[in-house]
Amino acid sequence: MSTLGSVGLFAACILLAFSSGFSLLAEPGRPRLLKFARLTFHAAGVIVFWCLMLLMSALLLNDFSLRYVVAHSSGATPWYYRLGALWAGPEGTLFLWLFMILAAVSIATFQIRRCEFDLHRRIVLIASLTTLPLLAIILYFSNPFTPKLIPVGNGLGLNPMLRDWAMIIHPPLLFAGYACLACGFVLAMSRSDNSDVAQLLARWVRLACATLTAGIVTGAIWAYDELGWGGYWGWDPVENASLVPWFISIALLHFSSRHATTLSRPVVALAGTAFAGTLVATYLTRSGIVFSLHAFADNSFSGVFLIALAAVAVFTIVRIVQTPASHGSQPLTLTLTMWWLILMTLAVLLGTLWPIWSGGTVENPNSLPPTFYNTTIGTMGLGLMITFGFHFLRTIRRQRQLEALLVTITLSSVVCFVIWFLINHIDPIRLVGLFILVAGFVIVVLANLNRRRNILQNLPMTLAHLGLIILACGLLAGMVQPPVKSLVLERGQTEKKGAMRIGLQSLRVDERADGEVNVLAELDVSMPYRRETLRPSQTLTPDGRHRIEPDFRSGLFSDIYAVLEGFSGTQALVAVRRNWLVSWVWAGSALIMIGCLFTALKRGKHR
Repeated sequence: MSTLGSVGLFAACILLAFSSGFSLLAEPGRPRLLKFARLTFHAAGVIVFWCLMLLMSALLLNDFSLRYVVAHSSGATPWYYRLGALWAGPEGTLFLWLFMILAAVSIATFQIRRCEFDLHRRIVLIASLTTLPLLAIILYFSNPFTPKLIPVGNGLGLNPMLRDWAMIIHPPLLFAGYACLACGFVLAMSRSDNSDVAQLLARWVRLACATLTAGIVTGAIWAYDELGWGGYWGWDPVENASLVPWFISIALLHFSSRHATTLSRPVVALAGTAFAGTLVATYLTRSGIVFSLHAFADNSFSGVFLIALAAVAVFTIVRIVQTPASHGSQPLTLTLTMWWLILMTLAVLLGTLWPIWSGGTVENPNSLPPTFYNTTIGTMGLGLMITFGFHFLRTIRRQRQLEALLVTITLSSVVCFVIWFLINHIDPIRLVGLFILVAGFVIVVLANLNRRRNILQNLPMTLAHLGLIILACGLLAGMVQPPVKSLVLERGQTEKKGAMRIGLQSLRVDERADGEVNVLAELDVSMPYRRETLRPSQTLTPDGRHRIEPDFRSGLFSDIYAVLEGFSGTQALVAVRRNWLVSWVWAGSALIMIGCLFTALKRGKHR
């Protein structure tokens, strides 16, 4: 298995090198060279897929002759978690990303197979040169087919924290988004004035936004369900890294949709920046240069990644210079949207890389607190909401704009007053933010009601924008959370905490045959108009590790979230909190995904 996989990767590397050479030498007088370039590129993709199936079968069949299988699987691991182990380690994630890039670009080259000769040649050349370095990195630095020199009878198994449905689908969705952005990069760098290429790029970017949103939100669901600290986003460096390509891809989505007939300079610049963002995100996850709960801490090829990042930057700048300047002016709201998103990206990068610039260490990372991100990203996000609120207001007929503005202000004021009355600890600044978000929601609805003839045609876009506002409302509510104090409860004891009454009904300790000890607390949580029974637990392993399993009940406006932090005899240390509008975060993200996906699947004219 090890030899077959390594030989397959080497053969794919040779084929991509041939594809680069054939496409470089191809010219209209020698069309066969371009045909050979396409065939060798597709053949490399088929071989990589075959190698991926080899690794998958090794995991499913418990082939412990491979070091990767030993590190991430075991005989006792269920088959679906063994399948998820394919992307549980650093070697597997890079391998999956490579396959997805090859698959996406192969589909794109098929979609533009009838375009002019020189354009087709450039796209195949750029695609080969983009994937060849990544395959070489996998082959020489991160080979999942590396053999285990000392045979073993069983593996270590999948990390217990990764045994969750959300973590099984989170990496593939995220890397699918990265692959779509890589495909957009290839198309944008083709130096084409073909409208079909511009339309195709816009569709791939929309698909990237949908899959990136899905990947980020499933990661947040996993954190909320597994980590047990009470939230879904902790501004961890690896979490932040996924926001970099997401912010840029949203800006690229708007510009590529606006310039659907040509590849303008902003589209080329944003496509290059988005692909560079995927490299930055992968590098931060793989290198471990910044302390993170999610990083792999493998710094063996940092230099290669930095060289690749520099090459992408230089190539993008060259292509920007070669792209003719647009004669028409950009709408002010579109330009402001792009700059808001760029500023948000820079703020995330500043906070994420601050430990490096400030001389932090693993023991003392010197990280910026969450308040930095909440203040900077929150303020810029509200600026973004104001910008596209004005954009939608401009789409309403002039004679009805004042009427729409008055309706918006009235409804927003009423909603904010009701929320202020119900939640007495909301501060004035966040109340202003809530007013802006509600106003944006109302304006988007009024703008679409104003153009009744095109309401179905614009429905996906409307869903995406409404989803963004709903998501922002949920995020804003999450920033309002007061600090939580833990309670020590005796079995049968009930304590009052704010509006909640928390009682410990039982505390059960179970010792399993494998040496693990499971501690389960049953809590009765009651408040006006609501009563829930929660069962948080802890699992202690024989090697001294413990895994916290929180329990929560979701509602339309709030979740009740409980964590068992410790226990002693008949006493339990518990933390119970009320998380506001968490379901709005999931619902808003779902609307963004649906809107982007439907716009991506619209049939275009690709000859």
